[in-house]
Amino acid sequence: MKHLKDDAASSPTVRTSSFILEGQFLGFVLEGSKLKYLRMALADSELEIKLSKQSRASLGTVIHPQDWIQVYGAEICDRHSQNCKLKAYQINRISSQVENHSASFPEVVQTTIDKEAETLIQNQHNSVSAFKILVCQKSGCQKKGAKQQQQRLKTALQERGLSDRVTFESTGCLGKCSMAPNTMLMPGKKRLSGMSTGAIVDLIR
Repeated sequence: MKHLKDDAASSPTVRTSSFILEGQFLGFVLEGSKLKYLRMALADSELEIKLSKQSRASLGTVIHPQDWIQVYGAEICDRHSQNCKLKAYQINRISSQVENHSASFPEVVQTTIDKEAETLIQNQHNSVSAFKILVCQKSGCQKKGAKQQQQRLKTALQERGLSDRVTFESTGCLGKCSMAPNTMLMPGKKRLSGMSTGAIVDLIR
């Protein structure tokens, strides 16, 4: 699949690229009662694209199987595992199944992107977790307040609107037990032991 560009919100661990796809709507995949994925046919393949909250809200115009649709979205790839996921942020119906009963497949990717949709995609990419904080789960660190430190960090990040930029992961001993509780910021393997909550948050901005 050809991409329009790599986005500024890409990080050392995640690469995001905007795209526009045009094709034939095949249906939705449900998870319980919730619309989870959209299935669409391109000229030579079929895709299953995850729906964002915004894309579900944008489905104001009902679309039916065989309708021709345009999907604005992003491919989000893990730089290490090379696993990629497609996510839709806006879906537009181009024309109905009746109007396109004899139509051929259009071009898969356009060369321009609607400014409003581009802004929407960019805002969504800004929420992709760019940092990971490793939290030692060994007894020494737990006794010295590792769990409480993690909660303080989560609260501070939420207050500053940065909670979506960070994920927390439990880990084994990080060494330097005399400085417990021990945590480490990834990427970069920066030790956070002894740093104040505010100083750690400043590293993530």
